[in-house]
Amino acid sequence: MSRLTKAGLAAKMADGAFGLTPLGRLASAVLPSFSVLAARRDYFLSHDLSSLPPEFVRRIGELAEHRYLDHLDAVLGAIGQVTEGAKDYVRIMSDRAVRLEHHHPSPATVSVRGIFPRAYEREVRALAQQNWPGAHVEMAFLEPIPATLLLNERQAGVLFPGLDGQIDMNRGLAGDSPAFQGWCRDLFDTLWARARKPLM
Repeated sequence: MSRLTKAGLAAKMADGAFGLTPLGRLASAVLPSFSVLAARRDYFLSHDLSSLPPEFVRRIGELAEHRYLDHLDAVLGAIGQVTEGAKDYVRIMSDRAVRLEHHHPSPATVSVRGIFPRAYEREVRALAQQNWPGAHVEMAFLEPIPATLLLNERQAGVLFPGLDGQIDMNRGLAGDSPAFQGWCRDLFDTLWARARKPLM
């Protein structure tokens, strides 16, 4: 306690018990972000999150409960889990057209939204019909794409750009905690609101 008190993180209260100072409460609030960065130090040394909206960099601690996808097969496995597990919706954001296997018994009940660069519009539309025949598919276009996201109502995965600015499709994070899925969903919804929608 003496070290915490000396650092200004804790103080003795009126009743004689120790409690967190305002600085201590702030440090406690940002601690999950540091735990994510410490746990995946090498990953974040080689990946650039600067193109994300700043509020999502500040919320990076919400990704604390995750599985590290350390090779392409792990990434493909996570993609399969998200697409196969979708009951209500799939959200995808990618800097390239992606073929996804989906064997939902009734794909028309799944709502699909995707954010892509406009250059892939034709290819993405064709793949959407193959991936989810009969599903309600909406697309929007954004430049640049700051990360690859794939999520459903219960789980999500995210891939960030490497230092060369290209999204690293071989390594990323996946998770099914409410905080992890919520971070991914909120990022998608924020960028969906900013993205250009095609004229119907």
